[in-house]
Amino acid sequence: MGTGGALVIHKDRILDNADCVLILHADVCSSFPLLDLLRFHVEHNADCTIMTTTVDPNSSHNFGCLVPDNQTNELIHYTERPLTYVNNYINCGIYAFSPNMFARLVTCLLYT
Repeated sequence: MGTGGALVIHKDRILDNADCVLILHADVCSSFPLLDLLRFHVEHNADCTIMTTTVDPNSSHNFGCLVPDNQTNELIHYTERPLTYVNNYINCGIYAFSPNMFARLVTCLLYT
């Protein structure tokens, strides 16, 4: 079930009347613009916002790679540690979730 399963199991504790929650992996130790992420998330009325960064194209295969729509910034494609070059936008492991995202996670878990 992975991270998504754990989030679904504990969603009531996590949400606890929150409009938005930040999900950060425990192995992330750095300085990130979390307020900017939250502002972007709220301004775009998103269910999920993923913090990304760019890396050298030669090392992007070591990470989860994202392909955004250039007009809307919406996610078009995601792949974890691709065997061939996809993009140099990578997942930082930091997310902003709205309550709607938890229902979407349940659907995803049911069909995987």
